[in-house]
Amino acid sequence: MNKEKMGNDISIGLITATNEEYQSIYELLTKQSTDSNIDSNIETKAILKETKDKIPSIPFPYFIHNFDFISNDKIYKIKLIIIKSGFGKLNAVSASTFLLERYKIDIIINFGACGSLSKKNKDIKPEEIQLGDFVLPSIIYESSYVAFKENKNSENSGNFNENKTFIGLNKIESLIHKEIIQKYYFVKEVKAFSSDMDIDSNEKRNFIKKFFKADICDWESFAIRKTAHLWKIPSIIFRVVSDFADESFLEDYKRNLNNILNKGAKFLLNELLPIACKIYISELNLKR
Repeated sequence: MNKEKMGNDISIGLITATNEEYQSIYELLTKQSTDSNIDSNIETKAILKETKDKIPSIPFPYFIHNFDFISNDKIYKIKLIIIKSGFGKLNAVSASTFLLERYKIDIIINFGACGSLSKKNKDIKPEEIQLGDFVLPSIIYESSYVAFKENKNSENSGNFNENKTFIGLNKIESLIHKEIIQKYYFVKEVKAFSSDMDIDSNEKRNFIKKFFKADICDWESFAIRKTAHLWKIPSIIFRVVSDFADESFLEDYKRNLNNILNKGAKFLLNELLPIACKIYISELNLKR
C-alpha cells in the first residue's frame, strides 16, 4: 500500500488495451457523471463527481474520473485513471509503470476481452468457459511464441512442467476475488494463459489447455499483475470472453466485442470497483 499517501485519497489505475475497451469505459462514465447519486449493490455508495476530457498524452491516451466513496461514514476521494496501453506485454508494463510513477497508484485494474480455451460446440458444459462469461484469473501463466514452439517439440521430455512461469494472488486480491465470486454466481474464477500471440488454432488451444490447464487466454494480464506485485500493490484482472481461441477467433471477436464490452464495463464500474474500494479501504484501516 502506498505509504506516501495521506488522508483518504486513493488512486486506481484502469488499464485497457484497445480503442473499444477504452471507449466502453469512457462512454459509461460520461453518461453516469450526469447522475447525482449512483447506489452500488453493497453497503457503500459511490457518488460520481466528474469525468475530465480525454488527455491526448504521450506515450498513452488516458482520462481521469473523480468520485467520492463512502465507507463507515468516511468519505474517500477516489481518482480513477483510465489508460489505453495498446496490445502486448511491453505496452502493458509501460502503461502500468507510467501510472505508478505519475499517479502513485494504489490499485491496478485490467479490463478487456479474452479467448476461451474450451472447445466450441453446441453442448458446452456449464463449468466450461462460454462466450460472454465474466472471468477473474487467479493464476496467470506466461509464455512466448518461441517457448511455445520449443515446448511443443519437447512435450514428452518431462522438463516442461518444471519450467512454467506463473503468478498468483496476494492477500487483498484474494479477498476481492472471494467476495465477488460469492456475491455473483455468474463470475468465474479461472486460470489464464498470457502471451504475445494470438491463440488462433485448435492446435495451439489444445496444447495450452493440456500443459497449462488454463481456461482463458489474453495478451497483457501477466505483465500487469507482475508489475503490480513488484510495486507491492494489488491488481484485479477482469476479462469478458469474446471467442473460443480457434481458427475463427477473429470473426467471433469482432462480432461479439461491443456487446460483451458494454456489459463488462457496467459490471466493472457498478459492482467490481465498489467491492475493490471497500476491501482495500478495510485493509488500509487495519494497517493504520
